[in-house]
Amino acid sequence: MISVSDNFEVLISLICQDYPDIVQSLNLFDLLNDLISSEMI
Repeated sequence: MISVSDNFEVLISLICQDYPDIVQSLNLFDLLNDLISSEMI
C-alpha cells in the first residue's frame, strides 16, 4: 500500500522498445491511485 505521494517523470527515448509498456503502466497507476502522478518529458 502506498502512503506517500509519488511523481514519476518519464523521459522519451525513441530507441527503447519497452517505452510504450512503461508509459502505459505508469498512466494506469496514475489513474488508479490518487497518490501517484506521472509526467512525460
